[in-house]
Amino acid sequence: MTRHDMLVDTLRKVAPGTPLREGLDSIVRAHTGALVVVSSAPEADIGSRTSPADLPASAKDNATDSLLESSTDTSMQGLMEGGFRLDTPFNPSALYELSKMDGAIVIDEAVERILAANVQLVPTMAFRSAETGIRHRTAERVARQTGALVIAVSERRNVVTVYRSQLRYVLHDLGYLLVKATQAVSSLMQYDNLLAAELSALSLQEWQGQAHAGLVAHILRRASVLARMQDDLELMVAEMGREGRVVEWQMADVQDELVEVGAVWRDYGPPESPLPDDQLTKSLAVWGERIGIVPWDPDHVVEPRGFRFLTRLAGLSPHRAEHALARVQGGWRALYRAEASELAEEVGLSRFEQSRIVAARRTMEARAHGRSAEVEHPEGP
Repeated sequence: MTRHDMLVDTLRKVAPGTPLREGLDSIVRAHTGALVVVSSAPEADIGSRTSPADLPASAKDNATDSLLESSTDTSMQGLMEGGFRLDTPFNPSALYELSKMDGAIVIDEAVERILAANVQLVPTMAFRSAETGIRHRTAERVARQTGALVIAVSERRNVVTVYRSQLRYVLHDLGYLLVKATQAVSSLMQYDNLLAAELSALSLQEWQGQAHAGLVAHILRRASVLARMQDDLELMVAEMGREGRVVEWQMADVQDELVEVGAVWRDYGPPESPLPDDQLTKSLAVWGERIGIVPWDPDHVVEPRGFRFLTRLAGLSPHRAEHALARVQGGWRALYRAEASELAEEVGLSRFEQSRIVAARRTMEARAHGRSAEVEHPEGP
């Protein structure tokens, strides 16, 4: 699980509308503060886990972070002292009432039962913490040591901080999230419209044999920014819970363009190389070098492999598109010019696949001649 996926999963557990969030909100309103651990059963054994305390002093600093990255054990054996074993059904009111005691509250991973309350947590001091308050410092160390979800509610500041492995995240007010999400969706849709227009322009350039490296690099760069914006919005949606459904529906419209950019990379990027995911790269020259234009020349004419035409414009499956490109003699332009009999005999395409390619040709011919009418794809065999 990547860091982003772990944070999304964590935020969904504490999103508005969940019983756990309802209990946390009651604690915030009452200004009581709390330390909540969402973990496996207290009696589970973690004796076999390696602790940074067991490592030589020279290896601690380097080994601690890598150890925590792979931490998946959320049991609490050896970290709990005192308190009361409850094993009672979870409900928000019970969580609020138990928070009036000083110790931590332990809940099972499914957030269905309260396992223990008023527990003193004693994590190892080998895990460094930048927190200043005792409650938050303990929460961070327990999360880093066990990989469990630990929630610290500040008594005075009315702030909820969640920890999980090396993650630390402060929950935002729902009103703030709605404003930020609305602004982000507006920017996302603007970028999406620009990307769609650039993809359309690239299709026309490809058909005319005049695809420029500058446009290809610009599309790849804009898509990387769009993907970063979508990741940020996904976090907001996860944190908003049921209030984020409309934003989630709007985000779905963007996915189609991002899939098409993946096909652009298949056309121009190194064969069998995945699309780079370093979403902060802003230089066109860097993207140009990645598609093989060295030294960088934005006016350099590049030739696509034809994968996007077959999958996005002609509607073939990726597998069938790869099959067609491998069988055709003379490259992708020969595939465009091939007659129906050649598509059937030499390339091995079905009658329906032939009709999709012919329809895509007519669409591009109409665009190349400046006609506005678009030819519809046939719906199916």
